[in-house]
Amino acid sequence: MTQFYTFLQPFGAETKADKKTVFKNKGFIVPLVMIIISLLLLLVFYFLDFIINDAKISFNYKLSVQTYYLAEAGINDAMWKILNDPAWYSEFTTNPAWQATLGRTGVFAANDGYNVSIQNTDLARAEITATAYINQGSQASQRVIKSKVYKSLSEPATFQQGISVYTNDEIYLRESLTTVRNSSIYSHNNIRVHSFSTLNVDEDVMASSTIDKSITSTINADSLSSGNYPPPPEAIEMPQIDFDSEDPGSYYNRADQIYTPQEFSDLCDQQECQLNGITYITGDIDFGKSTQLTINGVLVLDGDFKIGDNGTPSWLPGSALTVNKTPGQPAGILSKQSINLGIWLEEASINGLIYAAETFYVHNLFFEITVNSGIIANKLDINSLWQEANIILDQEVINDTLGIAAYSPLFNVEHWEEEY
Repeated sequence: MTQFYTFLQPFGAETKADKKTVFKNKGFIVPLVMIIISLLLLLVFYFLDFIINDAKISFNYKLSVQTYYLAEAGINDAMWKILNDPAWYSEFTTNPAWQATLGRTGVFAANDGYNVSIQNTDLARAEITATAYINQGSQASQRVIKSKVYKSLSEPATFQQGISVYTNDEIYLRESLTTVRNSSIYSHNNIRVHSFSTLNVDEDVMASSTIDKSITSTINADSLSSGNYPPPPEAIEMPQIDFDSEDPGSYYNRADQIYTPQEFSDLCDQQECQLNGITYITGDIDFGKSTQLTINGVLVLDGDFKIGDNGTPSWLPGSALTVNKTPGQPAGILSKQSINLGIWLEEASINGLIYAAETFYVHNLFFEITVNSGIIANKLDINSLWQEANIILDQEVINDTLGIAAYSPLFNVEHWEEEY
C-alpha cells in the first residue's frame, strides 16, 4: 500500500530524502567552486608576475645596451679629441706620463652621461677608460669599457732597415718551422717560441721585453737581444701607413678602385679573382673556399682580411693566394684590423708587404707560405703543424709600400669591458 502511495505521488514532487540530498550537494559545490576560483587566481597572479618580470628584464636589457653604447661613445670621443685637439695631441705624443679626463651629460636624456679618463703608458700609447651611466626612475645602469690605443710616430725613413718581421706587441710561434732570410726580426714586446717549434733567423732576434723559448723548441740566429738576453735592443716604433686621410697621398685617394664589402663580394663571387693596381675595400672580406685570389699590386682594407678560414663545402678544393709586385709600386695586403690565412689555404706566395694593425694569423696546417718582402703587425701568430713559413727581406718593396705618410691613424689595439 505504501509503495502504491508512493507511486501515486505527483511526478517531480520532492521527498524529504531528495531535499536532504540537495542540501548535501550544495555543501559540497560551494567549497569546490571556491577552490577552483582560488586556483584560477593563483594562475592569474603567476602569469601576471611572469609578465611583469619579463617586462623588467627587457627594460633592463635595453638600458644596459644603451649604457654600453654610451660608453663606446666615450671611447670614440676621447680618440677624436686626441687626434683633433692640438693640446691633447701634443701631450699624447710628447709626455709619457700624460693623463686627462672628459665627460658629457644629457646624451640620450637628462639623467645619463659618461666620464672618460686617458692615461699614457708611453709616448703615443694610452689606456682609455670610459664609465657610462643611465638613471631612469628607480632603475640605474653602469658600464665600464677600457681600450688601449697607440699612434705610430715614426716616418718610413726612420724605420730600421734590415728587419723583415716587426711586431708592436708579440711574435708567437707554435708547432712552427719558420725561416727568416737575410734579415732580423723585432718585437716591441715578447717573442715566444713554443711547442716543438724551430725559428731560423739569418741575423738577429730582438725583443724589447723577453724572448721565451720552450724546452722543446729551438732558435738559431746570429744573436739574441732582449730583457732576458741583455742588452735589450733600442725601441723601434711601428711604421705608419696613411690609409684614408684627406691627404692626396693616402691609399684611399690613390686607389684605382674602391669597393664596399658587398660590391667586392659581387665582383669576386667566382673561383678566380684577379686585382690590379691599388684596390681599397671599406670593410671586411672573407673569401670562400676554393677562391684563387691574385693581387697584382696592393689590397687595402678598413676591416679584416680572411682567406682559407671557411672549410665548407667540403668537396671543394682549398684556396690559393698570390701577390705579385711591380718595381717601384706598392705591393701586398694592408689591413686596419687583422689578416687571417686559414687552414683551408693550399698555396700562399706573397711578393709584397703584409701589414696588419691588429694581428697577422697564419694557420698553415697543409701548405707552405712564402713572404718575399716583410711582415709588419701588432701581433704575429703562427701555428703551422711544422709546415714551412719562409720570410725573405725585400727592402725595396717595404719602402715602396710604406711610402711617405704624413698622417697615421689612431689604432685601437685592445678593447674589453671591465665591468657590467
